[in-house]
Amino acid sequence: MGISSEILWRSREGEWGLRLAKGWVLGRDYNNLGIHDNATHGPLRFGYASLSFHYSYRQYTAIFQAISATKSLAAHLGLQYRLSRPRIGRRQFKE
Repeated sequence: MGISSEILWRSREGEWGLRLAKGWVLGRDYNNLGIHDNATHGPLRFGYASLSFHYSYRQYTAIFQAISATKSLAAHLGLQYRLSRPRIGRRQFKE
């Protein structure tokens, strides 16, 4: 099960986004596997936390994601190119 929150904002230069997520395993069968965690000296419990950031300009989107999970860490960098026009029109700013 997980929970997340995302915020988006626009500027003259493009669109920015930030997402935070947290998740854990549900169910008695998965939470108590009888595996001893040497680091915490207790039962091993599975879960994750994630932080994502993106910046979009026209048809380009740059992405950074950092994930911390039980016994693992990961980071992702990416660049996406959209073949079609963006779904949401460009925001008009008054001068």
